Amino acid sequence: MTLLSNSLEGGTPGAVITAANSGGLSGTAFGDSSVDTGNTLAYDSTTAAHGSVSAQVSTGVGSGQAWVAWTSGLPGTSPTIWGRSYYRFAGNPSAAVNVFRILSGSNGIMGSIRVNANGTLGMLHGSGTLSGTSTAALTAGAWWRIEVMVTAGTATTGSMACQIFWSPDATTPDQVLSVSGVNTGAVNPSRLRVGVVSNAASVAPFHFDDLALSDTGYPGPAGAPPPAPLKGFRGWGIRL
Repeated sequence: MTLLSNSLEGGTPGAVITAANSGGLSGTAFGDSSVDTGNTLAYDSTTAAHGSVSAQVSTGVGSGQAWVAWTSGLPGTSPTIWGRSYYRFAGNPSAAVNVFRILSGSNGIMGSIRVNANGTLGMLHGSGTLSGTSTAALTAGAWWRIEVMVTAGTATTGSMACQIFWSPDATTPDQVLSVSGVNTGAVNPSRLRVGVVSNAASVAPFHFDDLALSDTGYPGPAGAPPPAPLKGFRGWGIRL
């Protein structure tokens, strides 16, 4: 069982988030980050889902990206992984923006979540096929959470689901988007990117916090116990 988590609490407000300064008190360090010229990806203490620090991200007038990523830490032996992130938008984006992405070990795009211009969430499987849209929209200035599952598969064997929690620490989702029998890619998922994960221009500042990635099950709200071990396991050892 592997669970990666990062609370961002160890970051210095105002500092650009990098792989090198993302570990320590924050949790599992990121393996990579990217912020194009004119964009923002920084620790921020004006708001947080928990604690006192979150990440603020935005893009300038030139199309670009700004994200953090785990590129290692999961063995990549499971065909299914589960990820989590909290978000806060001051208002609806001017255009749809991809904010969450699960990738294979070879960086193949397997599933993404976007925030639409009307504040609803869209779930995209594979390299970008829309497979579900939330019925409700985000509330400006409020934190919310998503937990996403992707299973590797080609043609008719891949699947994806997104649990949406408008009450950020709830244990029962307000809505679940899901799709099965689709092509998500044949290589097992093992990587997560959060932020502005595909090129977008003039994305107004928004925040994310409390990331997690697991190869066992949905992480649950931040601070909750880790997922139960798989059947046949007791703690960290195999039950004989």
